[in-house]
Amino acid sequence: MLLSPLKGADGEQTIGRANGGGPGRGSFVITKANSNPEITMRWIDQQYEPYMAAQIHWGPLDVVYKKDENGKLVNLPLPEGASAGEFRQKVAPGSGAPGIITFDDFGKVVDMEPRAQQRAADLEKYYNPYMEKENYPSIFFEPEELDTINRIEPELIKYVNTQRGRFIVDGGADEAWDSYIKTLEKMGLNELMEIYQTGLDRYNANLKQ
Repeated sequence: MLLSPLKGADGEQTIGRANGGGPGRGSFVITKANSNPEITMRWIDQQYEPYMAAQIHWGPLDVVYKKDENGKLVNLPLPEGASAGEFRQKVAPGSGAPGIITFDDFGKVVDMEPRAQQRAADLEKYYNPYMEKENYPSIFFEPEELDTINRIEPELIKYVNTQRGRFIVDGGADEAWDSYIKTLEKMGLNELMEIYQTGLDRYNANLKQ
């Protein structure tokens, strides 16, 4: 069962946009031990070609896909007893690899597998109308900023998750809310938010250059 976001005290319905998935850093690295970085980069660059990217993420031709008369990659039947996710782990490097599939590639270059089609339909019906328009980008922080983030964030997230569970199971969120916020502030929430805002401002300024 799926449930759209509940209405808040002001009647507003909203849900955050996940930061996971999509393009990101960390898919590959070239070290100083590589004597031919230009060859490596040409190889990596080939993995961003749409047909190649689809196979890297989900599996190769004649195993996961076949090309239809329009040249689109369409899904072959799964082996008996295998799930799409399980089979993918056996035949493809997966979503952590280089390469990117754009929204425009779906339906033209590659067909969505049935699970993804269902997820897309569910998102469109239950969540997209209430989803925030932006998410926090992947940002490079300064070393001292990272030190502060690593000092504050782990314990703060642990506390938030613990209190969320208590509020759900035991209730009492309204009565404990002010105390909850004060504890977050004592743990460094405002300092953490300032670092994230500074990083975002720096990121946006660089986009304009």
